[in-house]
Amino acid sequence: MCGLRVSVVVVAAVITLATGMANSLPGTAAPPHPKLILPPSPFFRQATDFLPNKKVFAHYMVCCGAFFKDKNLTLEEAARQDILMAQAMGIDGFALNGGWSPPYPAYTRALFQAAADLGTGFELFFSADMCCGLSSADIVNMMMTYAGHPNYMVKDGRPVLSAYDGGRGANVSFWRDQVLAPLADAGYNVYFIPHVFPDPLIDPATTEAIEATVSYWSGEVRAGSSAGLVDGMFNFNTAQLSYGEVPNLVQNTKDYAAALSKAGKSFMASFSPYYWGAYQSNSGRRYFNERGGQGMNEQFKAIQEANPDWMQILTWNDWAESYMMPIDDFTNYSPCLLTPKGNCVPAGWYQDHRGMAELARYYIQWFKTGIEPTITKDALFYFYVTQTSDATITSADPFGRVGRYCRIGICIRRGVFGDSTDNVYIAAAMTAAGSITWDSGNLHQSQAVPAGLSFVSGPSAPGAQTFSLSRAGIRINSVHGPDIRSALPLYDYWPATGYVEGPN
Repeated sequence: MCGLRVSVVVVAAVITLATGMANSLPGTAAPPHPKLILPPSPFFRQATDFLPNKKVFAHYMVCCGAFFKDKNLTLEEAARQDILMAQAMGIDGFALNGGWSPPYPAYTRALFQAAADLGTGFELFFSADMCCGLSSADIVNMMMTYAGHPNYMVKDGRPVLSAYDGGRGANVSFWRDQVLAPLADAGYNVYFIPHVFPDPLIDPATTEAIEATVSYWSGEVRAGSSAGLVDGMFNFNTAQLSYGEVPNLVQNTKDYAAALSKAGKSFMASFSPYYWGAYQSNSGRRYFNERGGQGMNEQFKAIQEANPDWMQILTWNDWAESYMMPIDDFTNYSPCLLTPKGNCVPAGWYQDHRGMAELARYYIQWFKTGIEPTITKDALFYFYVTQTSDATITSADPFGRVGRYCRIGICIRRGVFGDSTDNVYIAAAMTAAGSITWDSGNLHQSQAVPAGLSFVSGPSAPGAQTFSLSRAGIRINSVHGPDIRSALPLYDYWPATGYVEGPN
């Protein structure tokens, strides 16, 4: 997403891609071809009897596909890698976020071509990003170019259009008269399900603000018609906690569901495992500690209670704010991302999210079937940040500090929200009762865990990180995570996530 909420200010986030390869220094090898890293069979029994109305999408930043700059791949091959990874997780399609200036059209064309060539029914639809000057003519052009494509997402025979920040700088008349009316005249009866920021613009939004926003947009109609302007709304929920005092991320999900149900409108919920505004130098580079798998579980329980037709993961590949894409290290495959000083972020700064992605598969299937999956293999998932809370930054971080910031007289006195980051979070999926053990630096910890899915946490310490599963005193399996450091060149709050499984 190009924008995010900062108190009452919306700040643009810009990712700059260098034109060369990440390994473009003379004499270095080209980046390796990306590989799928999730196993073909997960830790639970896979189902195929999905509810017909339930779908899961991932918010895809068209600007920033990890493989689009890989000279070893065509654009279609690069897009194919993303789609295959998403499908391995059970994701049904991408919500394509972005604009329409180059290189967006070329990347969009590659995504649609790759989806068509795969022949798996992977769906794509536009989520117009209104943060940064996207015009109504651009949106109309986007829709008229692709709304008739076989892989374009439709609802009740109508092409779906979403939006990020659809109410700021693009009000009701913009959508009614400049977007939806021209599309209707061209024969496109659009299914419109945007995100708009509640008014007043406070974060997290109150119940009253959500109710008022839903009521206002739901009461508007299309030009020359009694049909509603919006068919539903999307709750783009990221920079919040899933626990603590309300309103929070979980409460917002419940509030949107209730308000939209009352209005007779559809609801697209968001699933946001974490948030770090890594590139948001002018907003304190906020990190929200979601407690790893426990936060994912709390969010999902609220989504299941809300019972929306669609769920959207935030995000697939926003390298500036939050990403889930399950590859080992983004910098292995992509051109460098530039810091404000013009140099590339170092290899190893972005963390492996395969643990997050594998655990998400469990919730994705649960959402699409309505039935909690049966665990068939013992599994352990770890989540933590790879720096101590008081880590020394050994050089001037070009993005700035993670901490206090002020905007138009409103000051936030912290950069980390929620629990201390000096913790390790573990999700244990067990076929029968057992125990988990983890060594974090000089700390040795263990805890018994029951059958089913449970969550454990404990303090972390700098040094090596090792996690083990056992039952009846016999070790089932173990895994090493990246070291936690007390000194590093750049702040690093990207959560490191991984997992280990036992035998079937």
